[in-house]
Amino acid sequence: MIIPSSTQAYPANLRRATHSQINTMLPKPFSIGPAHFVALRPAKDFFTLRPSLPPYVTVIHVNDDRTCVEEGRLKGNIAKYEELDDVVPVDFLSGVIFTRSPKTEFTPGAYQLLQSLGTKWIEVADTAHPASSAPPGIYYVIDKQLHDIWSIYEGSRGAFLTALFPAWMGDCLSIFVLILKNMQTIVVAVPSRLLTTATASQPLGGWRVAVKDIFRIEGVKTSVCNRASYGLYPPASQTAACIKLLEEKGARILGTTKLAAFAATEEPIEYGYHSRAGSSSGGGVAVASYQWVDIAVGSDMLPVEGYLPSFEQSDMPTFFSRTVEICKEFAKHWYVDKLPHSKPSYMSFITNMEHLKVIENFVADLEKSMRVNTTESPSTELWDSDPPEHAKGQSLQEYMKDVGRNFFFHDDYHNFDEFRENYQRVFKKTPYVSPPVRWQWNLLARITKEERGIAVQRLSVYEKWCSEKILQIGTHNTIILTPIENMTPRYRDEPPGRYFNPVGVPMLFVAPILKAPEFTVPIGEIPFLFKVTGNVEQRPVAVSLLGAPGRDLELMDIARDCLVQAGRPNCVLASAKLFP
Repeated sequence: MIIPSSTQAYPANLRRATHSQINTMLPKPFSIGPAHFVALRPAKDFFTLRPSLPPYVTVIHVNDDRTCVEEGRLKGNIAKYEELDDVVPVDFLSGVIFTRSPKTEFTPGAYQLLQSLGTKWIEVADTAHPASSAPPGIYYVIDKQLHDIWSIYEGSRGAFLTALFPAWMGDCLSIFVLILKNMQTIVVAVPSRLLTTATASQPLGGWRVAVKDIFRIEGVKTSVCNRASYGLYPPASQTAACIKLLEEKGARILGTTKLAAFAATEEPIEYGYHSRAGSSSGGGVAVASYQWVDIAVGSDMLPVEGYLPSFEQSDMPTFFSRTVEICKEFAKHWYVDKLPHSKPSYMSFITNMEHLKVIENFVADLEKSMRVNTTESPSTELWDSDPPEHAKGQSLQEYMKDVGRNFFFHDDYHNFDEFRENYQRVFKKTPYVSPPVRWQWNLLARITKEERGIAVQRLSVYEKWCSEKILQIGTHNTIILTPIENMTPRYRDEPPGRYFNPVGVPMLFVAPILKAPEFTVPIGEIPFLFKVTGNVEQRPVAVSLLGAPGRDLELMDIARDCLVQAGRPNCVLASAKLFP
C-alpha cells in the first residue's frame, strides 16, 4: 500500500549544522546489492516528513500545467531518469516526492505503477514554497533530510592519481578517500547526472571530467606526477582558470589523472603490459577504461592561468572522449569565444602495410564524403621545390634538425628551474627524477640562450612556410591528414632502445607549431601477436585531421560526416575492445 502525504513548508532560515553536528554532513557510504554509493549533504537543505526506512527517494516534478499524475506520463518520467543517468536503481523509487501543488491528484494507474515498482510512500511538495521543494533527482534520506547520491567506482586501471569530491564546507574540492571491502585500488565518486542537468547557463551540467595533474585545483597539491614536486609545494590556492570555466559551466571534476613525470617522455613504471606513451596517458586510459568518465583534459589552456607549462609558446588544449559528438559539444562550450563562429593534403611515413591499408581505406571514405581528391605531398618534397628564403638552400631536415629540442625542450627544462632550486634549498639535496627525465635534463641544461633564439626564429619561418605553402590559408581550405606514428607493439618490460631526442619536426609537434587545431580519430584495428598471452589481438589505428586555426569544430564535423556516411563506428567503447 502506498501512503500519500503533503509536505508543509519548512522555514527558509533553517540553521546550518553546528560543530557538534559535523558527522551528519560528512559523506555516508552505503550499498545496494553489488553497487556502492555515497550520500552527501547538499548545499541547500531539503526535507521529507516520511520515515527514513528504506532511505531512498526519487523527486519528480509535475509540470505546472497539469493537475494530476497519470500512468503514461509517470512512465515517461521514470524512463527519462533511467536514460539520463547510470546511477538510478529501482530501489530509489521506494519513496517518491512529487513537486507540484498539494492539490495534485493521482490516477489509479499511476498508483498501480508505483506499487509495481516497490514504492512504499509518496509525498507532494508545494512548489509555492521553494525552501521545501528539492530539484528533480534521486536522494538518500538521513534524519528526514535529503542527501545527494554519488556512485562509487573502483579505478582499477590505475588512471587516477587522486579522486576529488565537494568539500563539506565551502565551494572547493577535497581529496576523496574511501576504503571498501571489495575494492583494492583508488575509488572515485561519480555524481548522478540528475544532480546537475544541462541548462543555458550551465551547458555542461551532468558532464564528468578527469583532469591531468598539471592543472592547479584549489586545496589540492599539483604534483606533475613527481614525488619530489609533491613534497615541496603546498596545495594550490586557486583553481586554474580553464578548469574553473568547466565548473562554472556545470561540469563535475572527478579527480586528477597520471602522466609521465613533468610531462616528459619517460615510461611510468607501474603494473601493466603495454606502453601507454604520451604525457597525457592517464587521461587517455580513463576515457578508454571507464564508461563513467565523459571527458579527460590533457595538454599538448584556454585560458592558461593555473597550468604548469611545458612549452609556453606552443602549449595546446587537448581532451579525450569516446564519440565525435561529445568532442564537438565539449569544445564548443570550453573554447567559448576562442573559435570563429577543400581540399586535403596527405603526409605519410607508415611502413606497416596493414596499418597503411587501414589508413588508405579511411582516406577513400574521406574523399567520398568531402567529394575531393587527396594529394600525397610529403613536406620534405614541398620544401625542396619551394623553400623559404631563410633556409639558404638547406633541406627541411637540415634546417629544422635541432629546432624541436632547442626550443620545446629548452623551455620545458627551464620551467622547472624554480622547482629544482627550491627543492635543493628546502631539503638540501637534488630531487629524484626517473632516468629518462634525468637524461633529458642533463642534455637540455647545455642548450644555450643563443641556440634557443635560433630555434625560435626557425620555428617562425617554418610556421609561415607551412601556413602559406601547405595550409594555403586565405586561398584554400586545406586539411592535413597525418598518421599517429608508425605503430608497433611496445611493452613495458622492454627498455627503450634510446631516450627521446627529437630530430627535425615530429608529427606530434606540427599542430602546436602552427597553433592549429588537430582532431584525432580511431579508424580501425590491425592484428598482432600479443607476447604476454600468445594470442592474436587487435591494435588500434588512428589518424589526425589538422586544419587552419579556427577550424576546430569544422574538423569534428568533417570526421563525423565521413564516419557516418561510410557506415563506420562514430564512437569507441570503454573496454579492451575498440568498437561496438
